[in-house]
Amino acid sequence: MSVYAKDLRSLSQNVTENKERMQKRFELCEGAIMEISDSILQLKKALARGDIMNIENEANRIKNRAALEDEERIKNLDFKLELAAKRRDLRSVIENYLELA
Repeated sequence: MSVYAKDLRSLSQNVTENKERMQKRFELCEGAIMEISDSILQLKKALARGDIMNIENEANRIKNRAALEDEERIKNLDFKLELAAKRRDLRSVIENYLELA
């Protein structure tokens, strides 16, 4: 086998491996988006009920998932939202929710 053929085979293998890694990453991101979207919906429902405990819990879930995905903006917003819920500061909870949603 020529050097050129070996290089082509190696390149083809690298492309295939990269494609598989990208597909797995896409599936993980898609799952994260669905999970965060569901938590935002639950957060909205908790806000409508004035349910501080669930507001805090959902904010924590979103923050933790965002941290796993290296989504600093979402993580920081939810940290503020979770902290506001712990302090029972509904105004700050709503302000942070509106910035998130």
